[in-house]
Amino acid sequence: MIKIFFYIKTEKARVNGLCPIVARVVLGQKTTTISTGKLILPERWQATERLRKLLTVESEKVLKESLDLFQLKLEKLHNSMCKFEEEVELNKLKNRFLGKPENGGLVTLLPLFDLHNNHFLKLVDLVNAPNPHIRSI
Repeated sequence: MIKIFFYIKTEKARVNGLCPIVARVVLGQKTTTISTGKLILPERWQATERLRKLLTVESEKVLKESLDLFQLKLEKLHNSMCKFEEEVELNKLKNRFLGKPENGGLVTLLPLFDLHNNHFLKLVDLVNAPNPHIRSI
């Protein structure tokens, strides 16, 4: 099960006082961090209880929706990896989420075809499964 927590890095505060919001991703006993690319004042972060309290400022509402979408995309990627792979590694999840290639930046055409073919083979196997409960996975 994946857990995602948001926090601010006050030590990386900008000149205008804004601090970056970072996501801590926990999978099993391993953790990693992913930058959200969003900024907020530490006072507003605390005053809104990490954007959990009722928000009145429009920019904070947009920021909250953006973080919710960030979390949703990460959870959706994790679920799809669980569905088609037997083991999900945190580093692999992070690289896929950030759009980084898994083999160190080198993307060739043949492994891409293999990935495509294997993905659709698994989809066909799920659709043609003899038991209805297997199809709903």
